[in-house]
Amino acid sequence: MSDRQIIRLETAADLARIVAQAETENWTTLALLGEDFAWMKGDISASLPQGAPIYLAHLFAADSLAGIGRLASLHTLCISGLKFAPGVTASIASLTGLQNLALVYADLDAADAAHIAKLQALTNLNLGDNSIGDNGAAHIAKLQALTNLNLWGNSIGDNGAAHIAKLQALTNLDLGDNSIGDNGAAHIAKLQALTNLDLGDNSIGDNGAAHIAKL
Repeated sequence: MSDRQIIRLETAADLARIVAQAETENWTTLALLGEDFAWMKGDISASLPQGAPIYLAHLFAADSLAGIGRLASLHTLCISGLKFAPGVTASIASLTGLQNLALVYADLDAADAAHIAKLQALTNLNLGDNSIGDNGAAHIAKLQALTNLNLWGNSIGDNGAAHIAKLQALTNLDLGDNSIGDNGAAHIAKLQALTNLDLGDNSIGDNGAAHIAKL
């Protein structure tokens, strides 16, 4: 983390300039954090290639993401703490080369998840702290190449867990802070490839724990 460059973007125009530069120079990685989410830079840094900078932007700059769908060379895109303007996730869905995607605390819902589900090359997806719900989980379940999935804090219940259980390639799964009960735990227990699982802050009782213990 010590050698990670942190660049502060002061205006919406600054962010628009970075997006334009990424397009011109065919960047493969772009990481943007909202100003109030600077504390996340350590976690984000761990998921980025060496030498890739992290850009800190103000919340008002979210509208400047409109051109992000033109960044066809991206393999990794991380955006945390920037509320999206309408149409941004549809633009991101055109980035079919994406393998790693993090859209954290971006005010996303099930309709946004439907756009993200078009990115069939994804192996790592973090949609933590959004509101995709069970319907959104049904869309995410179409991403059969996923090995790492974080849906912490997304209002997902037992029905959503049943959808996520279709992702048999998953090795790392975070469904903490949702509304999953014993029935949902029974579905998650079908994911036999899991090596790391977080179901903290749900509603899983002894019966659900018995299912999870089979993993």
